[in-house]
Amino acid sequence: MAKKIYHVTLGERTYSEIKKLIQTGQVKPGQRLRYNDLVIKLGVSQTPIKEAFTRLESEGLVVNIPRRGAMVRQVSVKDVREVFEIREMLESLASSLTARNARDEDITKLTSINERFKEASLLKNVKECIEEDCYFHELLYKFSNNDKLVHLMIQSNLHLLSIAESSPNFFEISHQYYQHHDNIIKAILARNEVQAEHAMRDHIHYSKEQILAALSSATTYQISV
Repeated sequence: MAKKIYHVTLGERTYSEIKKLIQTGQVKPGQRLRYNDLVIKLGVSQTPIKEAFTRLESEGLVVNIPRRGAMVRQVSVKDVREVFEIREMLESLASSLTARNARDEDITKLTSINERFKEASLLKNVKECIEEDCYFHELLYKFSNNDKLVHLMIQSNLHLLSIAESSPNFFEISHQYYQHHDNIIKAILARNEVQAEHAMRDHIHYSKEQILAALSSATTYQISV
């Protein structure tokens, strides 16, 4: 289910839409981002697209190759290990703080997102799975009520590295993700900060191993939650 964004500038909307194309694997790692294609697809001029490319390049999602243009950045084993070292620290903290600070309606929202994630998995809808997974993790940062932590998430895009669309066991992995999310939610609902932190660490460890396995078998995957 697409998330509606209100009161945003054309530049912000363009950036968000291009990032979503990368997140959901509609544009693959190593694939060129063509101005003309995006002008038609997004219904905007080249100016906001160029600005979005610059922003995405600063975030490490896009690289600008001389005489070739903008391309979705490839992800290496080193990238995965480094990202997950930091994700483990940041997201375990976010989960702990969310257990402390989240409102009841926030927890209800996390539960709804996870159920939509499960439904998308049962329907074999990879794109929807990835979008809901991204949204779940983004809201965990938001509900931590720590603006600095949210800024780190946005600035680094560390929350974007996730499961692989083309992994042969994608939906088995997504089932485990659902269970992990559910464990995190239960700890938050119980206001158990320590358990929420531990549940997130377990989730991050599992995610890292799945991505490394996909990468080692040369399975292509995209940057996403």
